[in-house]
Amino acid sequence: MNKVQMSINQALQSTDNLWDFIKAISYDTSFQEFRNPIADEWRSKYIKPLDALPKYGYYNLNVFSLESELIYKLKKHFPITCNPCDLSVYQMCIIVNGQEWADNYKSYLCNNLIKYIAEYYENIRGMK
Repeated sequence: MNKVQMSINQALQSTDNLWDFIKAISYDTSFQEFRNPIADEWRSKYIKPLDALPKYGYYNLNVFSLESELIYKLKKHFPITCNPCDLSVYQMCIIVNGQEWADNYKSYLCNNLIKYIAEYYENIRGMK
């Protein structure tokens, strides 16, 4: 068992709820939900694939900013016959960045960090 697993196990035994658990495993006192080993695991699972795949320039993890950028890119660089505003963000992502990237982005949106930590906590709490 490595050092991270040991700290998670110790935190699990000494806490009664999710937020105390997050505080116990955190690296830092500010933004504890983002600075802990489970958040690192989440980033490697959902954020790194977005950076690693080839894409057409800019992307944003904020879906509203991404939508406006995709509309701009579609109008400026892609010969499409429909109005980009009639497409979903997912459909625009497929056109601009490819199917694999769009699927990874959809997975990122469906699995936010707090949900991931809560499911992790419930799973290991249930195994105890």
